[in-house]
Order: sequence, then C-alpha cells, then structure tokens
Amino acid sequence: MEYVFSFFFVPGSVFLDYENASSVIRTNLSQFQFVSPSTYIPLPLDAPAEIPRMQMLRADQTVKMTFSNVKIDIAINNVFLSSNNYGTLGVTRALFHKIINTLMGKLNLEFNRVAIITSSYIKDSEPEKYLSSRLLKISEPVKSLGLNYSTEEFVDEKSINVIKDFQTGFINETRDKIIIIGHEINNHPDSGNLTENTIMSIYDFASNKIDNFTF
Repeated sequence: MEYVFSFFFVPGSVFLDYENASSVIRTNLSQFQFVSPSTYIPLPLDAPAEIPRMQMLRADQTVKMTFSNVKIDIAINNVFLSSNNYGTLGVTRALFHKIINTLMGKLNLEFNRVAIITSSYIKDSEPEKYLSSRLLKISEPVKSLGLNYSTEEFVDEKSINVIKDFQTGFINETRDKIIIIGHEINNHPDSGNLTENTIMSIYDFASNKIDNFTF
C-alpha cells in the first residue's frame, strides 16, 4: 500500500516562504524525520506554477513532501506505513489530521481541493483473466486490460469524485503477476475554501470507501 495526499492552494493565496514552512513542518511533523536542509529548486519568477519549488525527504526516501505554487503532495510508501503500523486509512487518521493542522493551523495555508490517493496490489497468476471476469463479465481470452472509472458522491454538500483504476503488472524482483488497484478521492475545485473539519470529513469518507473495498 502507498498513500499520496495532495492539497491544492486557493488561487491567489500562494505561499512562498518555503524556508519557514520547512522549519515548521520539521518541528510539528517530527515523526517523518525529514533531512535538513530541504531541497530548494531555483526557478525564474515566470516558471510554470506546477513545477516544484521545494522538496522535503526522509533519509530512507520513504516519505516525500513536494511544494509547488499549485499544491503540496505528501507521498508515503509501504516501508514507512508498515514499520509504523499504518495499515489502513482509518489507522492513519491521526497522522493525517496532524498534517492538516500543521499546514492550516501553523502555516495558515488555504486549500480548495484535497485528493487522497492509494495504490495496492494483489497477486494473481492470470490477472487479465481475473479482471475481465470480474469487471467486464466476459469469457473471451484477454491479453491485456486496464480499466479506469469514476463516480460522483457528496460529502457536506460538496461534490466528490470517486475514481478507481485497475491495471496489470508484475513484481520486478520475483516476476509474480499482479493486479494493481488504485483509488483516488477528491473534491471539485469549485467547492470554495475548505475548513479543517470538511477536509477531515472527506478523509473519513475516503477511509470508509477504500478500507472497506473488496475485490
């Protein structure tokens, strides 16, 4: 399992004091043990907003936090999750709340969109056959298959996109065939400024959807 949490800035509220942000985050999210100093990417003032300006990284590279003028991404891989017993989004809730409190409460950042993304896999000797039988209900031999679909739901009267992605692949070390299952849950960018409570409601919605997903 891997998690990515993305927080999109309210347009016009771009936060530029990356050195201060780095210090506050390192203090308040000490469990990530980000190395010091952070990596700053020198860019011209007219560089595209989505290009990263700063990156914070654990020494073992299991957690990475990336800042652009559009959003903040926090990527947490399976090694960190497993070693800290973060097996589900439900168990990870307190950590996510601490991240939100640091970004919004300590740094006074404003967001209008949040995305919660997870990736996991299951082993199967015939992943294409399994996917086609479960998702397409067909019996013909399938050599390759990938499927992505989305639905709309509502949390606190805000439109929520629920995206599921199914792909086939293999584990590099063992060459075992696998089915890669991706989930992304995000709100519509026209939702307006999000409060901490609303973001946590979206997180709880995602936790319920993803933790209880069976396939």
